[in-house]
Amino acid sequence: MRSQSCPSRYAELEPVSDIDEGSLQISTDAPHPTACGPAATDSGRDRPDEGAGDPGRERRERQLRMLDEVAEMTMVLTRGTYAEAIREQIQREQAAEAAAAEEPVVPQPSARAEPAAAPARPKPAPTEPAEPRMPRFRGPSGTRDPRVIFTMLSAELRQIIALQVWITGGGGPRTKAEPAVKTYAPGKSPAEIERKRLIRRLLDECLVFTMAKLYNDMDGLELDYVRGIIDERVEAKEILGDLMTKPISVMVDKLAREIDMPADWRLWEEEEWAKEEIRTRPPGSGYLDFPFSPEREHEFDMVWDCDPPFGSIGTFDPKPNPRGYFARPGPNRRPL
Repeated sequence: MRSQSCPSRYAELEPVSDIDEGSLQISTDAPHPTACGPAATDSGRDRPDEGAGDPGRERRERQLRMLDEVAEMTMVLTRGTYAEAIREQIQREQAAEAAAAEEPVVPQPSARAEPAAAPARPKPAPTEPAEPRMPRFRGPSGTRDPRVIFTMLSAELRQIIALQVWITGGGGPRTKAEPAVKTYAPGKSPAEIERKRLIRRLLDECLVFTMAKLYNDMDGLELDYVRGIIDERVEAKEILGDLMTKPISVMVDKLAREIDMPADWRLWEEEEWAKEEIRTRPPGSGYLDFPFSPEREHEFDMVWDCDPPFGSIGTFDPKPNPRGYFARPGPNRRPL
């Protein structure tokens, strides 16, 4: 409407308003014709930006906010209950101290033996059905002990925290990571390397002791050539195939006989691997006939069964004692 006091030059102007007439009238029968405009039918009108809408994420965030509020309220109640429990505990202690201070000490009379009471006669069993009783209505529950309430609230708080952890992904099923099976080339695993080192040491000691039985003097003897052959044979493919399946004495005997060097099993009868073979007696072991008889020990002392012997080789006496031989210092022993 135009005011009567407006100047005449504004008489022909229409009122200007930003409010659409259609927005002032809400029809309950049919939608307004202007409600079908492009702004009203835009598919992204009530949705967030493209790519930002994640229903699952929004739901989790809403649930976490609700749990935060519940946890805060539970903490308020827990703190109040704890304070009340402490206050009641102090009051009980003070009341107990006051009662103990006021109550006089009364001497207790000696207990007299009283005659045993006569056994109660059993009531006769009712022969008629019991009369129906009126239902009892439960009255209002009494005030609970604050300590009990504190325990209940603490349990609820733990449940809330566990639920929060589960919603954030920390409580899902945990798959135990299986350790990756490490594969090794033939003869390269730690167990195989340790077994090869042991066989090399035994063959080297067998070589040194055989030379000691032959010559009785190790000075000037060069054993590097034979040791090179031993190292090469230990790495052979057919040896690696049986390295971890056959007994140690079987592998040592096989390689020692290849270079015509019989092993004297008395050298290692106190070692752990030899004790294990003595206990288990695997097929082909050098300790199947342990303890060794005098005839068997004489065979060990004879390096080569030859007639006649080659000059003075192996003819000296006494022969070196194999038991504890390598516990004593001696020449030509390489560290392995």
